[in-house]
Amino acid sequence: MITCSPAGAFSSRLYVRLAPSDTRLFRYLLEACDNLAYTSVVDRKGCILKVVFTPALQEELHATLHAMRQTCSFEILDLFQA
Repeated sequence: MITCSPAGAFSSRLYVRLAPSDTRLFRYLLEACDNLAYTSVVDRKGCILKVVFTPALQEELHATLHAMRQTCSFEILDLFQA
């Protein structure tokens, strides 16, 4: 039986920067987690990806990203720094 997460009125997003050689691995690992989130390239030259997810899964996504750091090196960007 497939269970779905609750749908939110809006999507949440965060941005990550990683080495170009790690892009495929990062996307593969994220999609392997029951499509917890999806990614799109924001800046190909700077290798920045946008990660889009439902707000109800934010804690699960952060736990997954933490675990992924053992396999793939990346930085979560804080776009609201002063």
